[in-house]
Amino acid sequence: MAASKTFNIAGLNFSFIVAPCKRRRGLISSWFTKLHINRSNLFGAVATEAAYREGEAWLDSLLQYLDGNANTLVEFVHSRMPNVKVVKPEGTFLAWLDFRAYFTNAKELEEFLVHKARVGLNPGKNFGSQGEGFARLNFATQRSVLLAGLTRIEKALQAK
Repeated sequence: MAASKTFNIAGLNFSFIVAPCKRRRGLISSWFTKLHINRSNLFGAVATEAAYREGEAWLDSLLQYLDGNANTLVEFVHSRMPNVKVVKPEGTFLAWLDFRAYFTNAKELEEFLVHKARVGLNPGKNFGSQGEGFARLNFATQRSVLLAGLTRIEKALQAK
């Protein structure tokens, strides 16, 4: 387990394993020692402990903000880009935008997003052939940044 993504401390490179079974815990510890990955990072350990002990209010606020961003994203797309499809994600800050009404292949979509709309979304094709025509948008950002990117996509689609 790790607090890295939830509390934005991934750079501290700290995770842990909960193994209630003494025999399994011994096997895991032995394996980690053999691989030389049994050393931890003091800053990561302290930050993880602080996050889990003191971070509940911050996390609650973050989750509310992200839910607001998800609602903003879905409302914007539905009202201003009706041919782009999106479903409000559950349990993540990543949304899939379906551009198949506009683009027949992944290369066209990627060129459009990068060069016309000037946004850097993850190409859906990177996640398998079923992602063709989709782009993944990370909405874990300031709402103003999210709206600026969505507005650029909207304007670029209008000019298409």
